[in-house]
Amino acid sequence: MHNTNNTNKNKNKLIAKLGATAALALGLGLAFQPAAGATTTASPASSGASITAAAISVAPATGLTDNTTVTITATGLQPGSVYHLGQCAAVRPDAFACNAATNVDVTASATGTLSKTLTVRTAFTGSAADGTTWPIN
Repeated sequence: MHNTNNTNKNKNKLIAKLGATAALALGLGLAFQPAAGATTTASPASSGASITAAAISVAPATGLTDNTTVTITATGLQPGSVYHLGQCAAVRPDAFACNAATNVDVTASATGTLSKTLTVRTAFTGSAADGTTWPIN
């Protein structure tokens, strides 16, 4: 059973998930991580490319309302890797519930960048990794 009070508090955070999770108090949740089973065509070590820190941004990141379209951009990614993007909310300290209706997989370009638009919702039914569903509103 989940605590509705905690769920409501957690929807007010923007989650940028790139391997580890960093929470920013910006209004909604966004998951960003390499897709499960993703493969790459070349690694920095084998291709001679330098390794840079990955950076992600979301615009707009404030003043979001239901059905706002945001643009997600990232740099410093592994070229050719597939990344999973979606809107999520922290439902427990160790779990996120994501909106399956808006999840997308995006392949990083040959230069390790990506750009994708996503429509965010203020309320949705989120699914956790274990299959548990959570009302997010």
